[in-house]
Parts: sequence; C-alpha cells; structure tokens
Amino acid sequence: MIGARRAAKVSPALKFVLMVGIMSFFADFTYEGSRSIIGQYLGLLGAGALAIGVITGFGEFLGYGLRLVSGRGADRTGRYWPITIGGSRTRRRRWAMAGPSAYTKPSTSSGRCSARC
Repeated sequence: MIGARRAAKVSPALKFVLMVGIMSFFADFTYEGSRSIIGQYLGLLGAGALAIGVITGFGEFLGYGLRLVSGRGADRTGRYWPITIGGSRTRRRRWAMAGPSAYTKPSTSSGRCSARC
C-alpha cells in the first residue's frame, strides 16, 4: 500500500525527464556505435586512406562548427527548444536523404557483389 502511494506521487515532469534520458542513452549508443565504423565502411566502398581522413575530418568540422554557431544563436535569442528541434530534424533529414544505398553493399551493374564485399 505504501509503494502504491509513492508511485502516485511521481510527477509527470519527472517521468518525462526520465524517459527522455533513457531515449537519449539509446540514441547516443546507436549513433556513436555507427560512427566508429564509418572509416571501415568508406574503405569497403573503395575509398583510400586520404579520402577517408578528409571525409570524416570534414564531417567532424561541420558538426562542431554548427554546434558553435547554433549554441551562440540559442544563447543570444533564448530560443533553445526551436533550435534543438531544428537540429534534430536536420539530422533525420540527412539520414533520410542518404536512402537505401547507404545501407547496402556496393555491387556491380550485373548485380553481383564486387571484389571488396
């Protein structure tokens, strides 16, 4: 009976914060895990070491640069949530634009897998 009373006193805001925290944990787990294999994936596609370094380095540069710009903009305007939601939408659109080709192995025109598969 006492446990039921405690469960009833948990505020909806606390539940929301906990659920967002759990969701953020799994999103970061997935995102950071996929980032660790970008170099190997580009190598599988036939990119050389220089191309892999330039592509991943430029991607990191853009990511940190956008964080700097959007953070200053959020501090200046006080519009934290719209900027946060806009960044999330941008990330989802980027993955949607990559399309199925980003998740399949490279192949030749005959449909057979190339020598690097």
